[in-house]
Amino acid sequence: MFTVIYGTDKNLINNIRSYCDHQENAYITDFSDAEKCIAHMEKSNTEILFICLGETDEIPVRLREYTENNPVVTCIVGSSEDQAITAYRCGCDAFILKEDLEKQLPRKREDLILLSQRIRPLRLITFGSFEVLFKGRRMIFRSSKAKELLALCTDRRGQRISISEAADKLWSDRPYDDRVKVLYRKAVMNLRSLFREIGMEDFFITGKGWCCINTDMASCDYFDLIDAPEENAGLFKGIYMYDYSWAETTLAAIENTCRSISRKEK
Repeated sequence: MFTVIYGTDKNLINNIRSYCDHQENAYITDFSDAEKCIAHMEKSNTEILFICLGETDEIPVRLREYTENNPVVTCIVGSSEDQAITAYRCGCDAFILKEDLEKQLPRKREDLILLSQRIRPLRLITFGSFEVLFKGRRMIFRSSKAKELLALCTDRRGQRISISEAADKLWSDRPYDDRVKVLYRKAVMNLRSLFREIGMEDFFITGKGWCCINTDMASCDYFDLIDAPEENAGLFKGIYMYDYSWAETTLAAIENTCRSISRKEK
């Protein structure tokens, strides 16, 4: 899960991180400055936000406005019951008393994950093998070529993929003829049927001779890296869609981006 922690209490932040870091696919960033926190969330697909409040702290107005107008699940970690009342009045999704953090966080985080999956249920995973999660569960594709076509659409980040480009990448060992066009149409129909079944028919978009995805309807590790490379370079572990040879071009570009960031940090 793409998680952000906001606050100035480093011990509290570290306690939250120490638990969340052990979770599968946990990508965590923390901020003590509200504006920087918001800027990061605007560039990435943040799914869960923890706001840590001291005894006299209040939720920053801009941060509250952001949570009210964006699909991010928010949990307040505070020091008093009064803060809990304020948190729920502001539309926050959960509250944990600081003194109960160790006991409540495991259960609360599971609730937050489930809520996040209802808000933005599709997750595209590209760093490793290509996988698609729907509400936290790995989707099973009836056709390997349909899955590869979706991977290609993901690689193109919403740009239209023509039949000829799809044929060049997915059926490179075949001549570009009517039989390949039939295979392409079968893959398209397979994906349309699959996403219609789960109520996400607007995610995979098709037209005459092309297809693409609606990137606003899914979170994706690759999208986050491209949108905010310096902040999200840590997501990349050296592997990108290793299932597909055509992905090597994007892999090289990602490696160059991460090397540039590493040189800047030195």
